[in-house]
Amino acid sequence: MMIATIPGLLALLITWILGFQLQDELFGILITALLLVLLAFTVIGLALFITAVSKDTGTAGEISAVFIVPMMVFGTLLAIFSGATLKIAKLMPNYFVSDTLIRVLHL
Repeated sequence: MMIATIPGLLALLITWILGFQLQDELFGILITALLLVLLAFTVIGLALFITAVSKDTGTAGEISAVFIVPMMVFGTLLAIFSGATLKIAKLMPNYFVSDTLIRVLHL
């Protein structure tokens, strides 16, 4: 799990170097780290599910695309619109991660 959290912490360090300021330094870092750990658990669980279902590496890549592409499209891209697309976006976990990071990083 620690290996899955390191890229997120590296991204947080890069945003700090580029000048993004957190709302509340300690609280913002703790919330961001908590979200990264939760995301790591989610990704590991999804990977274990895909590994159990797939028969080879080609199938695993196709199954992961079935999960990842809708989450990315509905959770982040369509969240900028209002109405029905926003309601669909709120069903995806990526929406809440993106929304929280936008609030914490003042984007």
